[in-house]
Amino acid sequence: RAVKIIGHALSKLELINTGKLTIAYTVTTKQELDDLGAKDEDTDEIVDHIMRIKDIDMCIYLREDDKDGSFKGSLRSANPDIDCSVIASQLNGGGHARAAGFNTKAASFEELKNNVINYLPSLASETAIR
Repeated sequence: RAVKIIGHALSKLELINTGKLTIAYTVTTKQELDDLGAKDEDTDEIVDHIMRIKDIDMCIYLREDDKDGSFKGSLRSANPDIDCSVIASQLNGGGHARAAGFNTKAASFEELKNNVINYLPSLASETAIR
């Protein structure tokens, strides 16, 4: 099960270039978990696989926790100038500079992805990006 959901998430991976940063991004919906017979814990290694991509600054992995707009997010940084914990703290989470997570509500994956990406330049003075 874990291999299937990891492969599925990686097959949808996007590389986002913000002009200053390259961000790897993917998601898993509750429906995809159900369809593949996977459990939430089967997604735990997805960010580790994403971080093997060369020349990215950070990765964002989002998983739909249920269908009422709840999401779990994982952030990882390959760039020592990006503090993931600063971003996660804005989304009801926490962690470390290189690895952080959060649980939050949003209208959609797209809205949440944009929120995370939009925090990067706005938090520059708060050391999200040094």
